Amino acid sequence: GSGAYGVVWCALDHLTGKLVALKKVYDAFGNVQDAQRTYREVMLLQQLRHNPFVVDILNVIRAANDIDLYLVFELIETDLTAIIRKNLLQRDHKRFLTYQLLRTVAQLHAQNVIHRDLKPANVFVSSDCSIKLGDFGLARTFRSGFDNEQEFLDLTDYIATRWYRSPEILVKSRAYSTAMDMWAIGCVIGEMLLGHPLFEGRNTLDQLRLIVEAIGVPSDADVRSIHSPELETLI
Repeated sequence: GSGAYGVVWCALDHLTGKLVALKKVYDAFGNVQDAQRTYREVMLLQQLRHNPFVVDILNVIRAANDIDLYLVFELIETDLTAIIRKNLLQRDHKRFLTYQLLRTVAQLHAQNVIHRDLKPANVFVSSDCSIKLGDFGLARTFRSGFDNEQEFLDLTDYIATRWYRSPEILVKSRAYSTAMDMWAIGCVIGEMLLGHPLFEGRNTLDQLRLIVEAIGVPSDADVRSIHSPELETLI
C-alpha cells in the first residue's frame, strides 16, 4: 500500500526467513515536521513494544541515499477497511472487534498516548480476528496526571482522515483531549455495523453538516468549550 508519507511492501527477512511489512518513509528528514513525525512514530512504538494490541516494530534501516528511511514491522494479514469492504463480518466478529478496539484505546490513554489517526485502515486484523493498531505518525503523548476529560493544550494541527475527525478538530480547535480518539472509535464501530463510513463528508463543511444532522446543533456551552472562533462563525 501507499500513502502521503511513504509506501509499504510485503518483504522477506533473509535472516529469519519470515515475511515482514517494510515501510519506506520518503525524505524522512527533509524538513522539521517530517523528521519529528518519523522520530515520534519510532519512539512511541518502542515505548509501546510490550502492548499486545500495537503492531511490533522490528528494525529501523537508513536508506543508502541517506534521505529515505525503512521501518520494518511484523506482517499482519489484513486491515479492517478490507474486511468491511468485503462484507465479511458476522455479529460475533463485530462484537469481538469492538471490545478489542475499546480495550486497546483505553490502554493507550492509560499510557498517556493519544493516537489521533484511528480509522479502519490503521486497524490490522489477523486470521483469528485479533487486532493490532498501527501508524503512530500522528500520535502524541500528554502529561500524566490529567483527567481524560480535560483539555490538553498546544497540540499541533490534526491532519488525519476527515471522516473520523471529531467536531472540535474539524473546526480547528487546538484544545482537545483523548475524547478525539473515542469519537474516531465510534465512527469505526458505526462503519462496521453499517458497512460504509458513518459520516462520509465531501469536505469539512459537509462533514460538519452530517454530524449536526445526526446529533443536533451544539449548545452555547458546547461552542464556548471548544475555543474555536471558526465554530462560532459556522454555527
